[in-house]
Amino acid sequence: MRIHPMWKNNKTNLNTPSLNVSAVSHAGYVRDKNEDRFIIKNFKDRSVLCAVADGLGDEGTGVYASEIIRERLEYANLNDCLDPAGHLEHMALEMDRDIYNKSQRDHYLDGMGSTLIGVLVQDQVAYWVHVGDSRLYLYRNQELVQVTRDQTLARFLLKEGEITEKQALSHHSRHVMDQYLGCGYSEPEKGFIELESKDMLVIASDGLHQSMDAEVVSSVLLQPDSIENKVKSLLQRALNNGGQDNITIVGIDIMV
Repeated sequence: MRIHPMWKNNKTNLNTPSLNVSAVSHAGYVRDKNEDRFIIKNFKDRSVLCAVADGLGDEGTGVYASEIIRERLEYANLNDCLDPAGHLEHMALEMDRDIYNKSQRDHYLDGMGSTLIGVLVQDQVAYWVHVGDSRLYLYRNQELVQVTRDQTLARFLLKEGEITEKQALSHHSRHVMDQYLGCGYSEPEKGFIELESKDMLVIASDGLHQSMDAEVVSSVLLQPDSIENKVKSLLQRALNNGGQDNITIVGIDIMV
C-alpha cells in the first residue's frame, strides 16, 4: 500500500529528543478527492505544531478550505508563544471569518468549510484548539481518552435536553456538524494537557473514528512498535473496514 500526502512539501515525520511524530493521509476507497490536510512543524524554541483539517463542501471546495488552513498554519509564527491556546484560538477565528468571506464572494464556494484540530507541544504541555468533529485522543497508561468533543447537532440537542445521552450515541445527527471553520460563527474550544513520559497523542479526521471503535485504536497503540508503524496500522485497519471517507492520522509519541 502506498501512503503519501496529496500535496507537496509536507513533512510526514519528525523526530526530536523529546518526541516523535508521524502522519499518514489517504483518500479512502469511496471519495474521489482527499479533502484532508495535515501539518507537522517545529519551531526554534523546540515546540512542535501538529494539525489536521478535514475539508467540507461540494465539487472539491473542501480541498480549498482545508488547504487555506494548512497554508495559514505553515506560515504561522508560534515561536516563544506566551499564550499558545489563546493564539491557536485566535487563528481559528480568523480562518473561520476568512473562509466564510471567500465563500460569500464566490457562489461556487458557497458552503465550503473545514474541521480543525491544532496541537502545539511546548515544554511538556500540549495546547490544543478544536472546531468540528475531527478528534484529539490521549493514550496514557494503556487507556485511550477522547480529549475533544465532537461539535455536532446531537451534542447541541443533548445540551438543550431534546435527546438523552443514550439516544445521542446512535442519533442520526451525531454525524451532522454544528460548527466548522467557514460557517462564520464558529466557537473554537481550547485546552491543554500536561504531558508525561510515554504518553501518545492521536489527531485524526472522522475517517478513523467512524470506521473503528476506540478499543481497536487502543489495541494498536498498545503494540511495542514505532509511532510511524502505529499510524500506518490504524490507517490500514480503517481501509480494511471499507475506507468510506478520507482518513488522516497524526501520532505524537512523547519520549521524556
